[in-house]
Amino acid sequence: PYLSPDQKQKIKQMLLFKPELLTKQSELKFNKIRKNLGLSKYREFNLENDKRTGLKGDITAYRLSAKNCFGKKWFSLSDKEQKFVVEKLLKEQNENKLIKWLSVKYSLPEENAKNISYLSLPDGYGRLSEKAINKLMPYLEQGLFYTNACAKAGYTDQIPQEKYDFLPYYGEVLPKNVIGGSNEAEDKPKMGDPIAQYEKYYGKINNPTVHIALNQLRKFINELIKTYGQPDEIVIELARELKIGIKKQQEIEKQQATNKKKNLLINKELESIGVTPNYDNRMKYKIWEELNKDPIKRCCPFTGKQISITDLFSPEFEIEHILPFSRTYDNSIANKVISHKPANQYKGNRSPYEAFGNSLDGYEWDEIAVRAEGLPANKKWRFQAEAMQKVQGDEQDIIARMLNDTRYMSRVARKYLQFICEPNKVWSVPGRLTALLRDKWNVNVHSLLCEGNYEKDRTEHRHHCIDAFVVACTNRGILQKISTAANNTIKRGRLIENMPEPIYDFDKKGRAQLKNIIENMVISHKPDHKGAAQAIKNHSTSAPLHKETAYGFLADSKKNKNKIILTSRKNLSKLCDDKPKKIIRNIEKIIDDKIRTDLLALIKDKTKDEIIKIVNDYSNKANIKKIKIKEEKTKDTIIPVKDKSGRAYKWYVSGNNYCAEVYCIERKNCDGKCIDCKKRGQAVWQSEIISNYQAHQTGFVSVWRKNHPTAKLMMRLFINDMVAYEENGKTKICRVFKLNKSNATIYLRDNNIAKQDKELTGRSAKWLKERFARRIAVDILGRVKDPYRRKNRCL
Repeated sequence: PYLSPDQKQKIKQMLLFKPELLTKQSELKFNKIRKNLGLSKYREFNLENDKRTGLKGDITAYRLSAKNCFGKKWFSLSDKEQKFVVEKLLKEQNENKLIKWLSVKYSLPEENAKNISYLSLPDGYGRLSEKAINKLMPYLEQGLFYTNACAKAGYTDQIPQEKYDFLPYYGEVLPKNVIGGSNEAEDKPKMGDPIAQYEKYYGKINNPTVHIALNQLRKFINELIKTYGQPDEIVIELARELKIGIKKQQEIEKQQATNKKKNLLINKELESIGVTPNYDNRMKYKIWEELNKDPIKRCCPFTGKQISITDLFSPEFEIEHILPFSRTYDNSIANKVISHKPANQYKGNRSPYEAFGNSLDGYEWDEIAVRAEGLPANKKWRFQAEAMQKVQGDEQDIIARMLNDTRYMSRVARKYLQFICEPNKVWSVPGRLTALLRDKWNVNVHSLLCEGNYEKDRTEHRHHCIDAFVVACTNRGILQKISTAANNTIKRGRLIENMPEPIYDFDKKGRAQLKNIIENMVISHKPDHKGAAQAIKNHSTSAPLHKETAYGFLADSKKNKNKIILTSRKNLSKLCDDKPKKIIRNIEKIIDDKIRTDLLALIKDKTKDEIIKIVNDYSNKANIKKIKIKEEKTKDTIIPVKDKSGRAYKWYVSGNNYCAEVYCIERKNCDGKCIDCKKRGQAVWQSEIISNYQAHQTGFVSVWRKNHPTAKLMMRLFINDMVAYEENGKTKICRVFKLNKSNATIYLRDNNIAKQDKELTGRSAKWLKERFARRIAVDILGRVKDPYRRKNRCL
């Protein structure tokens, strides 16, 4: 039975005005609620099913009403006066002024006033204004549900309802999943504002993979609604097991209980030093604890600078990924340490060994290695010289982390999609079930397009379409049947043995229709238009402008006038990261004649493992940390750094490329009557690859525009732009996945292919012209917009 209004009021009184009933965690236990309401110990509250042990009380009142603060006097203050005190505590910056005000205004002992001024109050933001809360509260106290209270208060249109016509930005409707929102009135976004403004105001999910995926989901769903109308039902594939088993469930629950207990202890510790107990601060504290079991020995592993608990939360120390996140996608606590800020900046996008292994800037690698020994085993190995090779070679580990992102994203997506569809009409299908049915129905890319039955091919983007088809054909009855059987340990193969066809008459008609859809499908890719012009206006960059290694000048190349010979310092072991033949070529580049001659003689006819051991032994014996090597670089791929006199004293290799510009000098020779006219054949297409560094220079003009001001830009291509071309009487659609500046080539990959063992050959501008290539647009639903695919039109 439901609680009566009187019982609800009693619980409210206990939560707000009975601090003696609360635990140290400001929690009112369910057992105490039952006792004070005179309920049987067998009566259970619905929230107890959520593994809660109690209800959170008024934390602010609990802390301010402590004996060493306001004491019982706090409850004698009116609501208005209490609110005024809290605002004063949050806003007043002058501590002495605050203590004096508390002592005089409320006749408090100086010691109590000091305790109040040092107090850490809970932080967070409400989604409603104070005015709206005051209007809603009387109706909520009557026991009305939130939506009904909104209607009674006259907020039917203004207060967010359960269902939207289109998906809003996810941070607007899922405030508990985001961090960092300003919630300042001046930051509130308006219709048409860029997504960055929404992120600034509402905050965003800290996981970049999930953040991007949810934004793409919003665009995709809204485009579907515009095209086909509101969905009646939404089914999501979850990347998780059908059943985890009782034993595994118990392990998870035990771990959750341990984590909760630890978090409560950390909260207490943080409050004692005046730090807000939130997720970020708890995370920093846990990482700090793992630096060493002995608090006195907790220090920055890179500098040895000691980190006290008070220093921990100062701007001087930061959380740093041991192995760079951008290269490993590892955001786990096992890949994090607390670092001194200058060391963090120096380390950059490198592993510990890459940054400090042979540093000449005051960092001692031997000392860093000793400090790393005090770290847990799951962190210690990341300081090894071969750590990056180990991670990059462990594809299964990377896939597991990405799968965790997918699991989290699918859970959040399910909650998100309930804002455009009735909650009970948004449900999920486990990924394992999808795999079982896909195999049973014999539907995957290869079995539909090729002969024979093959496993799902993850090098093909179109396998997602197959999964979507299977999910669409799965009803809740099938899901319940398989889940129940899986829990009873029935073999899955036997379970789906008599499964009906996905749709009526599938083998005779449906399979051919599905095959036709897959054959003609065009995959939509998110283009990487970096926006250098906007970045220049904002005095920022949209991408790295050059690589980290600095080079010195050695000589101009005698073989090629467009090349220059530069020198750099590298660790000997870094020359052994490739195949034996490549290692020999690397060693031949060493400038020191003796070292080069010695090593080439020692490694002759040796295997890769033998070479690595020989090189490391030679390095240790001769006490060689870094050696000079020479490398040839194309002049237009390097960036000189000049001194005040204008003399270049070091060079950097430009980073990734910004775009490719394909242009035609003899445009005027074409009479514009048809695609294959003879005069058009005389025209020559050329291309220029523009680097990120060049694109970010104020007033930059490409070389071809300077040399040929009347030439015509045929197309500008960025990574993931879509290109159509004609070959053997058919139109093929590809995407740009690589640009090579040294030979001005553009690499294209079939739009359906996700990964290839052997990459395609780079395409020249001439090759593009011969095949009537043009940039096309593919919207988020995969619809192709190709305005140039018409006869009698010259480029």
